[in-house]
Amino acid sequence: MEIWRSDHWNWTPLMSYTDGRSCIIAMGENWDQVNPKKPA
Repeated sequence: MEIWRSDHWNWTPLMSYTDGRSCIIAMGENWDQVNPKKPA
């Protein structure tokens, strides 16, 4: 599975199969980048 994000904050998860086919699973807007906190 891949997630593509554009410069305009749109996102699309894509499922790629071993036979070369790919399927778009969903599409969305307003991508929010979250950086996990490092353990103390």
